Amino acid sequence: MGGIELGIDEEKVTGLVKDYFGWRDDGRGVEEAEREEEEREPTDRQGQLEEKVRKALSGTNNLSAPEPDGIGYRLIKMAMWTKLGDELMKEVARNLERGKIPKEWQNSKVVMIPKPGKDHNRTKGWQPINLINCIGKLGEKVVANRLQESGLFHQHQFGSVKGRLATEAALWVVTKAQRCMAR
Repeated sequence: MGGIELGIDEEKVTGLVKDYFGWRDDGRGVEEAEREEEEREPTDRQGQLEEKVRKALSGTNNLSAPEPDGIGYRLIKMAMWTKLGDELMKEVARNLERGKIPKEWQNSKVVMIPKPGKDHNRTKGWQPINLINCIGKLGEKVVANRLQESGLFHQHQFGSVKGRLATEAALWVVTKAQRCMAR
């Protein structure tokens, strides 16, 4: 956030408001077109999307890494039922409805984690972890949930599908191989 380290939650909320929403101390600085769009009554779809954003947020882990902006799910949940939280839910829903991913949501930081028992002088001894802003992850979670509900996944896809485990994929492969060998 502008190169300033934010320590306490109030500083993080203020930084979030200024950086993500373009608000100044004297009010929000937006262009006329955005102001007119915000003044319109929310559609039923926007209201439904806001509810999906809140539901997605409730299913997040408070201990999830907040990098690179330092704002984690815990802080977002603390603000969720405030005016700031309402605006945040509306902002996420508006961007999802427009199919727009703000640049700030796309910020990420790659951290290299040493693998235990491996040679850390070689690249195979390290595991890269991509840390994404929690606001961006929240939008991704809403989209992922909608994809899950859509039924578009193939019946034999197991990765990234709720309720399907890797052990089920292994069992399916073993069962198919046993049937082939029995012929």
